Amino acid sequence: MEEEGQPESVELEPPASSANTTADDKGRMKLPVSFERYLRAMSVSEVWITSLDFRSARIYSKSEWRKQEELFNRPGPTATAGEILLKRAKGYGHYTTIDAQGRVLLPARLRKEAGLEGKALICTWIKQHVEVETEDQFEEGLHREADSKALMGMFTDLGLT
Repeated sequence: MEEEGQPESVELEPPASSANTTADDKGRMKLPVSFERYLRAMSVSEVWITSLDFRSARIYSKSEWRKQEELFNRPGPTATAGEILLKRAKGYGHYTTIDAQGRVLLPARLRKEAGLEGKALICTWIKQHVEVETEDQFEEGLHREADSKALMGMFTDLGLT
């Protein structure tokens, strides 16, 4: 059996675009097909769902969440911030299994605080996790992000064309 987080045999790429989804009245969110397919191909059946910002949910594989915990637990100048983020993540998070229908249970406290209840949701694969926001939060985020020219300028020297 393959280790969690390692591709079975074919090199898969994470979902390339954001996708719409919903959560039912019990808080079960249906993973978009490409997200579910990617996670299952990576042998991920259990995920950690949490929030670090009170406005969105983050879904991590178990192995990736362990890496994030290690990051937050590092000593040094970021130790206090790491402790705050880890406490927040644990207060709003839980492990859950991807069920046979490709659904995950969003933690009740997180659903309420982030306003994810009864709304259209958008999933985006960012780095090594799935970001879940309401459609309104997603659209607002696209338009309020830092100056686009400055952001793009950071990558021009690296080859952005």
